[in-house]
Amino acid sequence: PPNKIKHMVVCNRSVVMALEDMVLIRIKAGDQAQGRDLEEITDIQRKYPHGSPKVQIHKLFMDPTGVHLIVSLTNMETWYLHRDQLRPKILDKFKGILIDSIAWDKTNEDPTTTSRILIGTNKGRIREASIGRGGKDVNIQNVYNMHQSSPITGLHYERFPAQGLKEPKYVVFA
Repeated sequence: PPNKIKHMVVCNRSVVMALEDMVLIRIKAGDQAQGRDLEEITDIQRKYPHGSPKVQIHKLFMDPTGVHLIVSLTNMETWYLHRDQLRPKILDKFKGILIDSIAWDKTNEDPTTTSRILIGTNKGRIREASIGRGGKDVNIQNVYNMHQSSPITGLHYERFPAQGLKEPKYVVFA
């Protein structure tokens, strides 16, 4: 890459690197037939040219299928990029949230939505969200507050099958 790699995520034969100048490099293994195995995504860089001491990429998050990418910026702005798209979208409903961790729904088989995800923030809050393809149909709500301003740096959840007519149960590790 032309600049230093600041962050990198790898899932299901997809690699995304965030460079120092806020350019994203996406490598999709197996897409050589389509001629798009390496893509340079510059939308974030165009909004914040050459990076800025005040605005940097904080973290990258990719779901286990390699379809959904969430980019958290230090200015508490969040961007979303679907595997089939070249242009990320700003998630307006996420404004003011600095994401430190995400727990993905491992059972999600629908590539058009993230399904239910849990988001851990830098202020000790856990939020539930779902994002549709292209950053549309975004829903987000607060589900738990740790009553500490410590960041939630790791987050995982498991779903237990419903018994009878009851709703499924979840256990969350934060």
